[in-house]
Amino acid sequence: MVGLLFEYDKQILNQILQKTVEFLGAESGSLFLFDKERQELVLNTILDKGKDNLKGSRKRLGEGIVGRVAVSGEAILVRDIKTDRRFNNNGDTGQSKRHYLTDSFISVPLITCYGLVGVMNITDKKSAEPFNQKDFDFVCLLAKLTSLMMEYEMKLRVSEAQVKENNNFNKSNLSENNQKEIERFAFIGKQAGEIVHEINGPLDGILRYANILLEKPELNSNLKDYLLKIKLGLVKISNIIDSVKRLYSPSKITREDDFVDINQLIDQELSLIDVRFPQSLIKIERYYQKDIPRVVDYGLSRVFSNIITNAYEAMSNNGLLRICTSSDEQNIKIIFTDTGCGMSPVVKAKAFDAFFTTKSKDKAMGLGLSICQEIIRRYSGNIEIQSQINQGTIVTIVIPKLKEVLKSR
Repeated sequence: MVGLLFEYDKQILNQILQKTVEFLGAESGSLFLFDKERQELVLNTILDKGKDNLKGSRKRLGEGIVGRVAVSGEAILVRDIKTDRRFNNNGDTGQSKRHYLTDSFISVPLITCYGLVGVMNITDKKSAEPFNQKDFDFVCLLAKLTSLMMEYEMKLRVSEAQVKENNNFNKSNLSENNQKEIERFAFIGKQAGEIVHEINGPLDGILRYANILLEKPELNSNLKDYLLKIKLGLVKISNIIDSVKRLYSPSKITREDDFVDINQLIDQELSLIDVRFPQSLIKIERYYQKDIPRVVDYGLSRVFSNIITNAYEAMSNNGLLRICTSSDEQNIKIIFTDTGCGMSPVVKAKAFDAFFTTKSKDKAMGLGLSICQEIIRRYSGNIEIQSQINQGTIVTIVIPKLKEVLKSR
């Protein structure tokens, strides 16, 4: 797996290890990366003064605790290795134990669809207390997020290589659809690379809250609030990556529930939005055509959620949102009309650009409409915006009634 990692990837992994050690109030940590060719784990990073000489050392799969975590693919929490039966009754004693400086530690694997990336270890809590279940849950969640990020980055590189290979063919021999598909993947690839770079910002923000927690002597209401913010932040990052990943690697539609009713889906998103804007005085008018065909679910809920959220924010909790759905022989059409602040021509022209946003960077990343556009393109459809300052905004979505999009009767 080392061959699939770039130096940039290793830097990101090192930063995540460093921040995790800081958050948990630990003294030490290490990162082993998997060398697939030699089937060994290589110590890439060790955060422990005086032990830099161990960097580059290797362990076989199954050797010691790190090797066992790599083979099993399961994270472990050890509160006290002296009394832990997992390591006292199976010959895993003596030398393997002396690699650790304290009796308590956490070891988690980093795994993608391409296989094992490595193993991250956190040891030596400054308080001399053992790591607890909350520490363990946090590290496991962070490892899952890190693995998703690495997996997506690897898929991006594989796709870029495929696009480059395709470009070596004579373009005159490619059909128009194939050429458009290559261009689409190139566009998504560009967005994906930017997402990976942007991920450090929110991660640092989350861990700043964690540092505040460490200064608190007791678990009070503020502490609980910070914990909630940490979880929400991590989930937000994970959802962003997962949403783009689903765009990038669409799964084959095979199940009944992979087809959705557009009217019902809009109503679901409207019910969820009430939770986010509980004090809102915005009125909703629905004009739904009945018997609109069910369509393949390529992520329309994300589209509707983003458009409705933007409308609510543009109207400052007071206005009218009108939603119309219709269907004719050729197309399905969904129109959202709000009475909000509207957009200037400059903002409207950039609305679908990745990472463009008029909101503060701590509230939005500017990915919403660009991802919405990519989702609608998967239907071979179109999304358009009409807007003027102080005169509201109209968002129109058109989905062609293609055979591969509609549910067969």
